[in-house]
Amino acid sequence: MPFQLKSKSGITGTVTLNSLRSGFCLDGMDLEEVHISKGVPTTEEALVLAFYHHHLARGHEPAQALALALADLEKNLASAVAPAQENPHLGKKLGGIRVNARGWLRRIQAQAGFEAQGWFCEELLKHLQELGDRFYAGDIKAVDEFLQLYCLDEKRPK
Repeated sequence: MPFQLKSKSGITGTVTLNSLRSGFCLDGMDLEEVHISKGVPTTEEALVLAFYHHHLARGHEPAQALALALADLEKNLASAVAPAQENPHLGKKLGGIRVNARGWLRRIQAQAGFEAQGWFCEELLKHLQELGDRFYAGDIKAVDEFLQLYCLDEKRPK
């Protein structure tokens, strides 16, 4: 649907959203009002009108309000279509049979023949939980610290 533009001097004209977005010059235009010609506006056209009225309500002149509305549309479209960033630190989601570390460590802890084994299982479980919490929060250094703590860092770069 084209936009219907009306100047303060009574001159009217129509312009498409694509024309407005591709640099239709609003500078110096004595714009008085903007609305959609007949029909149902597209989502983008409706957004431009909503932004336009928002800027008018904030006291901007119609030409400036339309220019700001177009800029707002571009910002919203850019953020809406930005592809979700895949986390390079995550592997493929595993399916099938997996090992429940909590269950196994608690079972070993319960069957421990001496107190030190039970304590070790409890500490290992705490450290694994902390590792997971920190790693999924974006702290990949947690993996290095865990490997160092449990002497699994033989291949750690100097």
